[in-house]
Amino acid sequence: MNRLILLAILFIGVSPVFSNASMTIQTNPIEVKVYWHLTQIGISDKNGKLDIPEKYIKSMKKAGTEVELLFKKDGYFETRSSFSLLQPSHQKVKLVSLFDYFDLVEIPAGSFTMGSLDSEYKMWFEKPLHKVQITKPFYMGKFEVNQRQWKKILHRNLSHNKKDDLPAENISWLHVQKFLLKLNKIAGCKTPDTLKSIQKSGLHSVASGCYRLPTEAEWEYAARAGSKTAFHFGDIVSPKDANFDLNHPYAIAGKIAPKLTGMQKMVFDMKGLQSQVGGKFKPNSFELYDMHGNVSEWVVDWFDPKFYKKGDVIDPVNTKVSKQKVARGGGWNSWGRSLRSASRFNISPKYRGKATGFRLVLVK
Repeated sequence: MNRLILLAILFIGVSPVFSNASMTIQTNPIEVKVYWHLTQIGISDKNGKLDIPEKYIKSMKKAGTEVELLFKKDGYFETRSSFSLLQPSHQKVKLVSLFDYFDLVEIPAGSFTMGSLDSEYKMWFEKPLHKVQITKPFYMGKFEVNQRQWKKILHRNLSHNKKDDLPAENISWLHVQKFLLKLNKIAGCKTPDTLKSIQKSGLHSVASGCYRLPTEAEWEYAARAGSKTAFHFGDIVSPKDANFDLNHPYAIAGKIAPKLTGMQKMVFDMKGLQSQVGGKFKPNSFELYDMHGNVSEWVVDWFDPKFYKKGDVIDPVNTKVSKQKVARGGGWNSWGRSLRSASRFNISPKYRGKATGFRLVLVK
């Protein structure tokens, strides 16, 4: 009888007996911090390898047969993964970098002539032409930030035309500032409010590895990509070049813009004006897409109609506060003339438009 009771007690025991299982984790990238609950239990080495200390294995076993670990590294999205504790294991964990997620390309340092030519649409605050030097290379998004990327950082989608692959729009300059603040905390940036830092201490106060908007000069330099024409693809914009109001194409003086045929106009009018997934048109020589049209793009600068009168400049940015910020590139509802590389939009930083979005810059 006593023997039967003893066997029953062993059978219904509350805790299973585990083997002395070991756990090795291989991380990509290397030197990733690993957490269990709120405790950092190790950092993967320069080869990306981490052997979980036995003292933590024993504590984990008391909680169950599986363990969930958190992986963190500046410049990467944090990742959670679950692992079995029943047997020895060699696990692989890969983190997604912000650089890859936002699909950035390097823009080289250089110089260019900023402003509009006399043959372009007459807008006095796009003049005079002046030389601008961009002294440092930087990274820029190949595409305008889309709604999936926006939600990854701020969760709430404010866009009017909702679809993950479409550009994030209907967002003010102030909304972008909040986006950058959250993004830079993930990136490990020591001054996460980069737009505030620029306003207070200048453009080069923002450290390497931090995200911000482009300056107005950087935007035009990147849009032109070495071109000296009204658009990076020439002096005429047509349906094959960009997403804009096709009822209003544009060509510089002396050239003729193609107009929609009867059938083309009927199809366009039925389809209507709307944003499109980035990348449908050819990129410029810097591999940047949709610098002309789709959505207008916020930049750092406050608007000053006389800012160009300063003459030749190095790394310019206008931090003199006014009532309006600058947006560039034109949108899906813009006339062709507003898509020019030199075109400037002056709008309130509180403005939310269905055709206004932004593009990221990462400080190299």
